[in-house]
Amino acid sequence: MFVLGIDGGGTKTIGVLCDHNGRVYSRAVVGPTNPNSLGYERVETEIQKLLDSIREQTPDRFAKVTSFFAGMSGGDREEDKRRMSGLFQPYLPEGCQVQVDHDAVNALYSGTLGKPGVVHISGTGSITFGISAQNTRTRVGGWGFLLGDPGSGYSIGNRAVKAIFDEYDGLGEKTILTSLILHHFHLGHVPGLIPIIYDMKKAREILASLSRFVFLAAEQGDHVAKQILHKAGQEMAESIRALILKLYQDEPNHETIPVVLAGGIFNKADWFVPVIEDNLQFDYLQTKLILPELPPVAGSVIAALQQAGVKITDSFIHSFKQEA
Repeated sequence: MFVLGIDGGGTKTIGVLCDHNGRVYSRAVVGPTNPNSLGYERVETEIQKLLDSIREQTPDRFAKVTSFFAGMSGGDREEDKRRMSGLFQPYLPEGCQVQVDHDAVNALYSGTLGKPGVVHISGTGSITFGISAQNTRTRVGGWGFLLGDPGSGYSIGNRAVKAIFDEYDGLGEKTILTSLILHHFHLGHVPGLIPIIYDMKKAREILASLSRFVFLAAEQGDHVAKQILHKAGQEMAESIRALILKLYQDEPNHETIPVVLAGGIFNKADWFVPVIEDNLQFDYLQTKLILPELPPVAGSVIAALQQAGVKITDSFIHSFKQEA
């Protein structure tokens, strides 16, 4: 059996053709496919490029794909899912089962291997998403940087720049973030940051990219940087806690709830895991934090296999990790 999984994001889109044993036969990467920022016409162009590439690598196996799952950024509304399904359908083999869902499902399943649970994603932005055993779904956050994106790379970078200006104004502590970030931009004085960070077309990405200097400063013992990361961990825990209370308030579940931590910010997970654990305490629920060993696109493959009625085994996980 052959299946196809797609992880569609706001930066890039990855597709993998795989069998039920986790062996990868073709893989392709194209640009972003979020219809909210690109429009459906450009999204379809990227989808066609992706599926054409996968088909050309292994045409015989592509023709035998029976189950397709795409977890797409901007694909959380039912109307969006239907429209995206219509974009994929013409480029897939006849009779193939097609399902489109939110890209958070990919990240969740990459850690739970297709089981219910909660995922907190912190990359440039952030979102917390969950699916209960009764298939109830809910989310917290993911509303964009203008409304906060707590615990995200953007939020961390934004606080770093705020700390620099607070030091400059005499309102905050001294921090090596000032020298690190000014050096990065080849600037000699703090006000020179203003035209850079207020480039509204790039502000979100620019500020998010500065999060790496917060980690660097924290590793060098900078108190301000460590406080920024601690606050981000608290915000992550608050979002996860809020989602769990929403998801399980009418469905008491005494089993341990898996909480997957996904996204680029968790490449430095040691700064956040202890803070999240300390702030994620319940009277009647147990949680287990998971740092996934598989990439999000593996979650989309798992969803495609589940749709086809295939049980995920340890051999699948081992094989996919090697192939990927």
